[in-house]
Amino acid sequence: MCKINLPRRSVSMPFSRPCLKVSVPLSFERSKVAANEELEKKMKAWIIASALFAVILWTSLAHGAGGDAILGTWNTQDHDTRFEIYKCGMEYCGKISYLREPNYSPANKDGLAGLPRLDSHNPDPRLRKRTLLGLPLLEGFRYRGDNLWEGGKIYDPEDGRRYSCKIWTEGKNQMKLRGYMGFSLFGRTETWIR
Repeated sequence: MCKINLPRRSVSMPFSRPCLKVSVPLSFERSKVAANEELEKKMKAWIIASALFAVILWTSLAHGAGGDAILGTWNTQDHDTRFEIYKCGMEYCGKISYLREPNYSPANKDGLAGLPRLDSHNPDPRLRKRTLLGLPLLEGFRYRGDNLWEGGKIYDPEDGRRYSCKIWTEGKNQMKLRGYMGFSLFGRTETWIR
């Protein structure tokens, strides 16, 4: 067994040959320790980042599943209009899927009798020729948890305006929509049912 003397440290190492005196500067050993400590810090940071990513992913998947509760067909309370709510990317959108009276009445005085009803109040003249059936009404809703969807807009074909809107469910078969301008205090709530 050969004994190597280093500054402030002695290391015993087995050698098959006669002992050689090796001198290792103390600063080299310190830089090696510092490198190991830096590697440990990076590993800890990576483990924490991975755990955080897993929690965020799990939470978003859990919220996404609850958000899908509004998917499907909904009716107005008087059953004269049906709406289909569907996913559009990571958001929820909706369109008119049924109208009890999809065409103008025979008594229409604008020469539109029997023709499909149009989005005639739209502020954009190019969009006034769109039929109401299939017309997108809801867009940009995101699930916020606790049966609440916010951040979207609702289009009202009766006056051609877009309103901020929030949606919430009360049970599996009832949904409330609150359209408003500015503050939700000043708005109107509708109830849709399955």
